[in-house]
Amino acid sequence: PATTIAARTDVPVRRAREVVQRLLRHRRVALWTDVARAKCGRSVQAWFFLQVPARRLAGVAARLARLDEARLVVTTVGTYNLAVCVWMRELADVTRLEARIEDGLEGVRIADRCITLRTAKRAGNLLDAQGRRTVRAS
Repeated sequence: PATTIAARTDVPVRRAREVVQRLLRHRRVALWTDVARAKCGRSVQAWFFLQVPARRLAGVAARLARLDEARLVVTTVGTYNLAVCVWMRELADVTRLEARIEDGLEGVRIADRCITLRTAKRAGNLLDAQGRRTVRAS
């Protein structure tokens, strides 16, 4: 809340509220609620590592970020220049999405992929076997 931001930044509450509202309105910041994969019906996490022509990288990244399944889309340096984390309902969906990406994005190659069997830590939180937060990690 604005009161917490105001206290931590030593600004008036009204000013903190206005700044947050402006950031949200102009899409300079986004709110994110994290949930356990199993609780949202998406128990499979996969990573795709793509090779994308440099001139198309920003557009391809933006398009992939709009996928319902996409959790994270980041540009990288190295063998692959784009990494995409997706949450799927079942294992077979991974192959279907992979084909959809390659068929729909000319010149894009999924050079590698992997399935995450278990996530131990996410967003600074240690997770239990069901993907629920146990404690805040330092």
